[in-house]
Amino acid sequence: MKGKKLCKEDKLDKFKKVIMCTATVVLLLAILVSGCPAPAPPVAPPVAPPVAPPVAPPVAPPVAPPVAPPVPPEEVHLKFAIGWEPLNLMAWQSPGTTAHVTINTNETLVRADANGKMIPQLATRWEQVEADRWRFWLRKGVLFQNGDELTADDVVATARWNWVTPFITRDWVPTKDAEVIDKYTVDIITDGATPWLPNQLVFLPIYPEEYCSEEATASTTVGAGPYKLDKWSRGDKWEFSRWEGYYGDLPEFTDWTVYFRQEGSTRLAMLRAGEVHWASPLDPEQAPLAPAVDVTSGLETWDLLYNIDVKIVNPPEPNLFSDKRLRLAVEYAIDRPTLIQEVYGGWAAPTYGQRMGRNPLVIGMVPDLEDYPYDLEKAKQLVQDAGAVGKKMIFIGVTGRFPKDRELTEAVAYMIGQTGLDVDLRILIRTEVSAFQDLMISFIWGTVSLSA
Repeated sequence: MKGKKLCKEDKLDKFKKVIMCTATVVLLLAILVSGCPAPAPPVAPPVAPPVAPPVAPPVAPPVAPPVAPPVPPEEVHLKFAIGWEPLNLMAWQSPGTTAHVTINTNETLVRADANGKMIPQLATRWEQVEADRWRFWLRKGVLFQNGDELTADDVVATARWNWVTPFITRDWVPTKDAEVIDKYTVDIITDGATPWLPNQLVFLPIYPEEYCSEEATASTTVGAGPYKLDKWSRGDKWEFSRWEGYYGDLPEFTDWTVYFRQEGSTRLAMLRAGEVHWASPLDPEQAPLAPAVDVTSGLETWDLLYNIDVKIVNPPEPNLFSDKRLRLAVEYAIDRPTLIQEVYGGWAAPTYGQRMGRNPLVIGMVPDLEDYPYDLEKAKQLVQDAGAVGKKMIFIGVTGRFPKDRELTEAVAYMIGQTGLDVDLRILIRTEVSAFQDLMISFIWGTVSLSA
């Protein structure tokens, strides 16, 4: 863009110089004409010096109006479009889905800076007092959006609620219990030694004690963040406004709206029409059609979860994936390089056998770990050795969250089916996931999230 701007300025300068030269020539001509001696009588009437015709101002080349104009300084209402709507606003039922809300309405005890370092948020300092116990000193004078002050009781209620709720965050943040030391000091007790608990607490937003239940967060959320949720219109949008009682620096924008639009083409159309300022996710082929694109290599991975604890009772039989050979068969059956190129057009990356890939900010990252190579013949042999040819497996995928998630799920299901396993593919929209949570199966690799 800078190169084009300079080019236009150069042309404009040249055009001005031409105008100046023309004016100079006309002026000299006028002086010569008016300075010539007049002929003998009869005296001709004085001849007015020629006047240069008016020169039209330079005309800028036509520029197409922007599809989605940037937010002017005086506009403080932001509008977003996303691809899914959660069942409720309990953060740990679906952290990825509710993050658009809880990251703005609720805060955690600590947060990570751009370099992955843990820095204070609702807690001002912390220390590990025992192998399975961490102590946190809370920030004083923090108010929740319902007017209650943040105290150790709220942290205890949140930690216990997380532990008794059978959802994914319990595995990420093993808060087995918590104890009040005083009004602004709290101990969190973990399920075994947890030296990296502060890093895990970024997934645990703190709620007021009275809101620590699934019923209380069915349609709203209350936290200590800079924005509060004003209204949730089911099937349409969230509406937020700035929380004027926020303890920190108030954000620039006073309010914002998030629209739920499942189809990527709909999100793109809203973006192009100027109805929203930001839309996510967009598929790789949609991104060039957006007014502007921000390509972020996110820590968003498509996971394969084998729920080997699920009991098959009708008829009674062992869970297929309790057999390691079948888990290996699936790994060898997945052709990751082909998926990256054919499904994502190269806009993706392998995770090298690790949930977050070779990211140096991730605790436990192994720099030389590799994915299993694609080897269909070995996968078929493993299925045969396990006596599982023709055995049925339920493969559940989710659509409406990541770019190309439906296409990816279908491609992986086909690859697994080539091993001899009978794959029962079920693709759910994001809000249907909890109904089948105990049967969820997916696999580990990496993607790129495209946001416009």
